[in-house]
Amino acid sequence: MLKKPASREGGSLAAKSLEVYKALSIEARRKILDLLIRKGPLDLEECSKIVKIKPITVRHHIRVLEQAGFVEAFTVGREAPGRPRQYYRAVKRYVNLGFPTRRFDLLSEQALKALTSKIGAKEAEKLLQAEAEKLGKELLSRLSAKHGVQNWDFEKFKKYVYPALEELGCYPLIEEGNGKFTLKFFNCIYYEISKKFHPIVCNAHEAFLKPLAEASGFVKEDHESFLSRDEDACVIRFKAKP
Repeated sequence: MLKKPASREGGSLAAKSLEVYKALSIEARRKILDLLIRKGPLDLEECSKIVKIKPITVRHHIRVLEQAGFVEAFTVGREAPGRPRQYYRAVKRYVNLGFPTRRFDLLSEQALKALTSKIGAKEAEKLLQAEAEKLGKELLSRLSAKHGVQNWDFEKFKKYVYPALEELGCYPLIEEGNGKFTLKFFNCIYYEISKKFHPIVCNAHEAFLKPLAEASGFVKEDHESFLSRDEDACVIRFKAKP
């Protein structure tokens, strides 16, 4: 028999947003959350073995994720003497950050409607991609100047670009192997507008990442899933440039 704990309700928007920031600000927590999304439910020992973090530390991270509403615990009734076994699973939810709420998406929606009406959806998409790529190049230029980077590679991407994406509020998780890497975004900073203008906005986000990845020797291979389609994460895979 499964037993779910009572959910935590109430609290101000600011307090809830701070809990979300706290929960996703540590990469280890994002790894645990990603693990529970992909392979959960799991118990504490299973999580510890897979992410290679001590159980006591995993317990702390899971507690923070629970408080923010990303993870829930449940117990399985005794099948043998001893304490019931406790498991953890991810709670499917969209991360909505902000205190107070600012509705820039309303203006963005009107602007995109006007743009697509004026020049057509395909031309609007091309225009947005071009502008997003410019933003990516500007970020790359700022990071190069700030950190004195002349030649980018994957290690510098992880060291400098990755934190910049975190600062934007994307909360990415990076996975690498076999000459490729994957970015998983657990928060979409364009969520409201991307829901209404998919894939235009999502393709613009890809265009923003393009110069950052290419400077480090990679190109996009696949955009596997989208938060705008209510999937668990926005997953973009990159491969080494031919």
